[in-house]
Amino acid sequence: MALATVGLAGLGCTPSASADDQVVPLPGIFRGCSFTAKTFVPTDGDGRAFAVISPIHDGTVTAQVQIATARPGTQYVVRLIQTPRPSIGCGPTDPGVATAALNTDGVGAAAVTVQAPALPGTTGAWVSIDLPSEYSQTPLEHYTSDYIAPI
Repeated sequence: MALATVGLAGLGCTPSASADDQVVPLPGIFRGCSFTAKTFVPTDGDGRAFAVISPIHDGTVTAQVQIATARPGTQYVVRLIQTPRPSIGCGPTDPGVATAALNTDGVGAAAVTVQAPALPGTTGAWVSIDLPSEYSQTPLEHYTSDYIAPI
């Protein structure tokens, strides 16, 4: 069971980060559950996103996620995905995946903290943000971690 703490992000605000945290950019790259980048999958968004992924603390994996310049008044889906993957999928009910809603304000800014119990053997984590498409299995917008953060 994952816990999501939702908060509003002000432009220019940054989440708290310790020396061991990893600040990870989230460019508009579409990735599969194995973290493999999928080529020729465009994104229809102009969001600027990043995550602060913390080392495992008290058996918990945590990511503070922020986005700005995204679609105003829109709900995105955030997934915190632990690696190595214990299963082939990375859907909301799959092991090692925590999900949360990211609801943008009137200027397209939002923040959310996603937490989940660390699975045995977890060595890294990455974040995916997407806006599901009404007519396709490929998200309309997508942003994923530039790299898997060691935790």
